[in-house]
Amino acid sequence: MASEEPNATVSLATDFDRRTENKKGPQSTIRRTALPVTHNAWLWELLSLVLAVASLVIVCVILRTADHHPFHGLPLQIKLTTALSILANAIEALVAVPLAAGLGQIMWIRYHQKHRALNDITMFDRASRGPLGEFSILFQRHKSMKAYFGAMVGLLTVGIGPFLQETIDYVNVDGKASLLRCESTSFLMGQGMYNTFHGIIESAKSPMGGIADQNLQELNTDCSTGKCTFPIFSSLGICSSCGNITGLLAETCGTDADTGTICTATFKDDNTDIWIDNHTVMNSIGYEYNGIPRLDAYGDSGIAAFRMLRYDYAHVAHATECAFFYCVRAYQSAVQNVVLQQNVTTTWFGTKSLVNDRLVDRLVFSPPRSTWESLNLTEPTNFTIDSYTYEQVPQWIAGELDGTVEEFGGTTTTNKVMILSGICSTTWLHRALTRTLGCPTNISAVGTIFDIATVLEVQWRWLAFPALVITLTGAFLLWVMLDTQRNRAMVWKNRVLPLIFCGRNAEIDEFANEKDLEDVDAMELYARNSMSSWSAMIGASGILRRRSDGIARGVSSLTP
Repeated sequence: MASEEPNATVSLATDFDRRTENKKGPQSTIRRTALPVTHNAWLWELLSLVLAVASLVIVCVILRTADHHPFHGLPLQIKLTTALSILANAIEALVAVPLAAGLGQIMWIRYHQKHRALNDITMFDRASRGPLGEFSILFQRHKSMKAYFGAMVGLLTVGIGPFLQETIDYVNVDGKASLLRCESTSFLMGQGMYNTFHGIIESAKSPMGGIADQNLQELNTDCSTGKCTFPIFSSLGICSSCGNITGLLAETCGTDADTGTICTATFKDDNTDIWIDNHTVMNSIGYEYNGIPRLDAYGDSGIAAFRMLRYDYAHVAHATECAFFYCVRAYQSAVQNVVLQQNVTTTWFGTKSLVNDRLVDRLVFSPPRSTWESLNLTEPTNFTIDSYTYEQVPQWIAGELDGTVEEFGGTTTTNKVMILSGICSTTWLHRALTRTLGCPTNISAVGTIFDIATVLEVQWRWLAFPALVITLTGAFLLWVMLDTQRNRAMVWKNRVLPLIFCGRNAEIDEFANEKDLEDVDAMELYARNSMSSWSAMIGASGILRRRSDGIARGVSSLTP
């Protein structure tokens, strides 16, 4: 046997130009037989790629249908995660078909190029069977870029399922909430104010409390989840201003045979006809537009004013002066746990109406540009009070606040509705009036309502991975197909029938005993040192048979 050094890069090649001598006849020439890539040689691989693309399109259609909508499942109550898992497995299986065929075909291409180690068959066969074989081929010294590329693409397929699952994300979405506000009053609003205001004042007699909160919650009509926020917004309202004017009182006392000492308090400025004695709990007089300086300070915005006198339990006289006026307020509002909360951030009032005829026409106030930022205005805005509201509201307030509360035998009676000391205040009253202005209007401040629904939000970027794997698989398959055509290799892919039909050659039969090749390890050892190729033989009509060009030294158990 000729002396040869072991060669680890043995190949399987088809030698179409080799001339050989037939033992039974004269020398003849093997004619070149073309091995074209037929139209259906790669049919199943191409079809698998098409179906993989179709599966990914189905995934996109399902996700597009469910995106940004509450997802309640697929037909037959199939969960979306289950459907994606099934489609991911389908894509992985479909992509595996061209990958396995391509890796197997690389083996035959290599054997058609030149002599290769016989155990290349085992190496590429394992690679065509799944990720473990693909992983192992990355560390083999075969110098095939196609094999490295195909193996890496095959390993990427294991991430298709997890990446598809990452496309699903359930989020709580927000919506638009609204809160009533007021920019102008109307005739109908003015008529409705009497009943509303009358109810406010009547409620003032009750010491139970909670009335102001109840009126505020009347505005809370569009926050279904009970959690909303609103940007700062401005609204037309009614404000009040009060001050202690006890220093203006003049008190005179006298003695009565029946009631004892009686002290009477009056105002020194004589602007109001109001007096009180120490047997009366409270007395007040209502609207006196020209008589109360506090009201004059608000100019055209002024609504009504009143003075109130009272004696405390120590028989000490006290006097308070209050004025109501139209104003524009900026509110910071939020709904927490279904309860509306409001804070006033800015208050503005105008002393001069844009419309001069107060009694006939309407009052119109427009905040100057310097106040726009604090009121959250972006353009000139007119806040309007119609003539009916302007005329009726002051008269109603004056009438309701004019009266006397007296004590007889320890009981309290009223001849008119009064604001009782310690039960409510003008601050509470003007807030209630302001909310009443807001309720009948159809103008709203737009805010955010949180967590109105839980919807599915598709993370589309994760679909790039399976799309990339399919694209790389197609590129790999095209590379193998073109290389097969260029080398005129048979399209055997990862089939085992060629090995069965070709069988062992004569050299193996001559130099190796059957017993020596029964052990798989022995076969592997022999294969690493066996130089083999695939050649067309005389009289074989183009059928390729494997031939050996010698057995390398170093396998003592397999050599004669």
